[in-house]
Amino acid sequence: MTERLSLVAVIERFADGLELYDPFFTRTLAAALHGRREQLSLSSIEELQLTDVVVTFRMDREMQLVITGNLRGGPGEITLRYHERDFPEIEVLLRAAPEDGPYVFATLDHGWRGRAGRLQSTGEVVEIRSLTTIGAEISWHVRGAAGSERVALDDLTLLEE
Repeated sequence: MTERLSLVAVIERFADGLELYDPFFTRTLAAALHGRREQLSLSSIEELQLTDVVVTFRMDREMQLVITGNLRGGPGEITLRYHERDFPEIEVLLRAAPEDGPYVFATLDHGWRGRAGRLQSTGEVVEIRSLTTIGAEISWHVRGAAGSERVALDDLTLLEE
């Protein structure tokens, strides 16, 4: 049996009465959705028949849902971007049976952007671009002399501003 809910209803169900939806809540939500990814799908993704789907909660002054995926059977990638005000219109399907091609759920918290940190492994001072989660794995996305990279939380020491 399939249950159809809006994204807002899924968030409210997960929050279970919590009133403040801060970045910590969003990371926890994304990790929980990732843990149940084989039972979740979004109607818009199913209609477009996308594969290799990444669903990202992007926090940058406002919450956005950014979905990327590849076109099935052909070249090309599609990005869908929904603002928080659109969340009531996003249909989520909860299924009892696993679906093919589960999504990856992630977060990008840009509230850290521009701060400096020192890599423990090399001593290099880098610029933080975001705090990132993929499922329950949390890391920094930084830019250094060699370009952008993801580094483990414990490999970066935040520098005072």
